[in-house]
Amino acid sequence: MKYKAYSKYKDSGVEWLGEVPEHWEESKLKYLFKFVSGGTPPTEDERYWNGELPWVSPKDMKSFRIIDTEDHVTRAAVSQTSTTLVNSNTVLIVTRSGILRHSLPVAIATKEMTINQDIKGLISFKQNIDPEYMARFIEGHQAQLLSVWRKEGTTVESLETDIIKDFTMVLPPAIEQTTITDFLDREINKVDTLLVQKRALIEKLKEKRTALISRTVTRGLPPEVARAAGLDPHPELKPSGVEWLGDVPEHWEIKKGRHLGILLGSVSPSEGNYTDNEKGIPFAKVDDLNHIDSSLLLLNTKNRVEGFPVTNRKLILFPKRGAAIFTNKVATAEGKFLFDSNIMGWEIYHSNETKYVAYCLIARRLDDLADVSTVPQINNKHIYPALFPKPPINEQCLIVDYLEDVNNKIDQLITKVETAINRLQEYRTALITATVTGKIDVRETQA
Repeated sequence: MKYKAYSKYKDSGVEWLGEVPEHWEESKLKYLFKFVSGGTPPTEDERYWNGELPWVSPKDMKSFRIIDTEDHVTRAAVSQTSTTLVNSNTVLIVTRSGILRHSLPVAIATKEMTINQDIKGLISFKQNIDPEYMARFIEGHQAQLLSVWRKEGTTVESLETDIIKDFTMVLPPAIEQTTITDFLDREINKVDTLLVQKRALIEKLKEKRTALISRTVTRGLPPEVARAAGLDPHPELKPSGVEWLGDVPEHWEIKKGRHLGILLGSVSPSEGNYTDNEKGIPFAKVDDLNHIDSSLLLLNTKNRVEGFPVTNRKLILFPKRGAAIFTNKVATAEGKFLFDSNIMGWEIYHSNETKYVAYCLIARRLDDLADVSTVPQINNKHIYPALFPKPPINEQCLIVDYLEDVNNKIDQLITKVETAINRLQEYRTALITATVTGKIDVRETQA
């Protein structure tokens, strides 16, 4: 839908705001809002926790309206500690958190709540201010406001309260603010509904891929694909004796991990071993496992090293400790590759196809293999005795080819959905920005 502009404009005096409707007024925030800070009650004192009052910290600032929080405090925490009670319709902004490197979370309290020391509450003390208009203004100008409000020289990203207070805001008349916020509620809700649907679609596609991998590496190719490849489309099955495998084709073997390949040690480069030279040896860290192609191949790494003897080889790489195990990220690497102590490297013997074993590892799930009783970890005592299916090598290769083709198609669909999500997010931000700065006139829009 195309929206009309206002009839007359004036210079706002703020370069990135540009012109605003002529009848809008300017005011510094300190004349519009009371700024309040919060705090954290002593965590060891049970009198202050698990009460009836929501306690807002940066981790709760994920939606425009906060209905509830992860943590709650008691009334005693309000009267006896530094935490602060705010009423509904208070504007909440994060003023200290690493998230301020790229985002400026803002929300509206929907009921009586408390806040911690990383949150500022902006309480309107004038009748002509709609708190939701202020919150939408911040939401639509996160990058610009971060560049103005950010405090320099601090170890943790934070905002300078005095600068925020002195910021000059442009305000429509009160009734127009309400019209704008009502309009944005309607339109943003439509966009957010689409975003939820598209994100759910991505999850379904990922689930389909996981199920397909598990089905194919344990049962073989789909009948029509197997027939086209000259294989029996309906092979006899036998019990594998392995719970996660179930029945497998009768001609397949079941092998322990120790018979499929050998686990390799990591290296620990010193500062002098790192190099920017493209001829350096790729050095994989856990984060690099997030960047693989649809065939599981790790194409590059953020770091390169030199000074280590290494030969060309094919490896399976996966996290060996910590929360990364639960991501079930498995990659393959070809050529000269090294990896750090948080990654396990598994070199597969030539009698097996490396990528087939990698797909088996994905189907088996790292967190199911690992010891998760304390700090999650995987080592040779988990991999070597684990049982895996072993089809004939030619069938392994055919399975890999099939999975790569299907995964590539799924990845293309996911990419298209992600592109649509990015466009919706851009439209969402642009619509908020255009509306709260008067670039479009929504006073005559209908609900």
